[in-house]
Amino acid sequence: MNKLTLLAAVVTCSNALANPTALDRAFDHTLYIDADRNAYAMGDCRSGVCGLHSREAYNPEPVWTGVSNVKQISASDVRSAFVTDDNRAFVTRWFNSLDTTSTPEILEVTGLPSGAEIIDAELVLGALYLLVKSGEYTVDGQAYPRGQIYKAAEDFRGTDASATRVNSNANYIAISGGRLDGAALDMYGNAYTWGRDAKLSGTDAGTVAQELPSEPTLSGYGFRNISVSGKTTVAVDSNNQAWYWGVGYTGYRMDGVKALPESLTPAMMPGLDDVKRVYGSATGPHMMFTSMDDELRLVGWNNLFYEYDRRTIDGQYVAFYQDGLPLRATQVAEGFGDSTLYSDFSGQLWAASGNRYGKLGLGFLEDGSPDTMERHAFEPVVPPVLRGPTRVTQPETPVCDEDGNNGHGNDVSGVDCSNPGLAHRSDKAQGAAARAKSRQADLIAKQLEANLARKRK
Repeated sequence: MNKLTLLAAVVTCSNALANPTALDRAFDHTLYIDADRNAYAMGDCRSGVCGLHSREAYNPEPVWTGVSNVKQISASDVRSAFVTDDNRAFVTRWFNSLDTTSTPEILEVTGLPSGAEIIDAELVLGALYLLVKSGEYTVDGQAYPRGQIYKAAEDFRGTDASATRVNSNANYIAISGGRLDGAALDMYGNAYTWGRDAKLSGTDAGTVAQELPSEPTLSGYGFRNISVSGKTTVAVDSNNQAWYWGVGYTGYRMDGVKALPESLTPAMMPGLDDVKRVYGSATGPHMMFTSMDDELRLVGWNNLFYEYDRRTIDGQYVAFYQDGLPLRATQVAEGFGDSTLYSDFSGQLWAASGNRYGKLGLGFLEDGSPDTMERHAFEPVVPPVLRGPTRVTQPETPVCDEDGNNGHGNDVSGVDCSNPGLAHRSDKAQGAAARAKSRQADLIAKQLEANLARKRK
């Protein structure tokens, strides 16, 4: 019995986090909804981005105890969003993690039409875009919702969460958000793109709309699924063929050939003609997708999966096998760099690859220190109660590095850094990485704030 099979056998007992109905990944934190419609977060939740506290969450933790029945989630670099079954929408408020006077806050969206039914939600450039049902359309005798889009809480630092309708189009059916760009689909399969990166507009015009347009950017492709990542957008048409535009996937295929070159207009992805759904990585050189048989596959290059039997299909993509059987997924979440989570058909949540700040939610090591090690094969994400007695409750006080500083370079000489629950950065390199992460988060916030200021002029 190999490691993966053994771990699966261990977690067959009651698992409160099993059967996730939705997953989403951002820069360094993960959100998901369990079978009981509760929202959980794990990873770097500093600056209030998860809405529960301002520290790292190495175990999956409930986002919010006061509200349940969550049906939709969205994660971005600077905030998280949640939609409940009764069509209430909420966003977290971002604050600088060095600000000791601020506390995590969750804001409820106002200004939606009375009785509005929210059918999709995505964060783009820190603002929340909500797809509100306005009618239905029919495909092969099956009715599906269509709607209009509202934008709320544009200032991710502020407390105003009021919503306004973006434009008069009432035929949108889906929204996708990347780090700084967004895309929507309408009932006719047309794509609408906006944001900051002209390469993700899908045209060679050299410009991109700053707001969701009312007229399509791309027509005639018949797209039914779309995923915007940090550098590349991928869409799937009604024939299950995948298309991409943007920087492409600059890693290398298993046969050594460059995966996908840059393309400013939609280009077919050779061999990818049985795609069910795509999941773009925020900045990584790869993309995960599921086939029509729900098999988990990869385009581009991710060398962290080397413990698997990886089979190249026609030199175009990689399929994962364990014990001779393909891995199958019902939900997949791709985040910054190379982190991947997926849910299998038994309802178990699995995580692999990069694990900085514990964003995979794999808990603590035997010595009580947080588990931040990379994973080269998928391991199960389980509730803290199944992790044994070694779990250490993370304190709200600053954590330590080797220099007696916390992750932001603040002196914590008055804190006992011999406590393994505090001294979880064991060397200077990890402390420096944490400080760099803080600077990068502040830079992203400044970029987004400058963009908002330009749009207000």
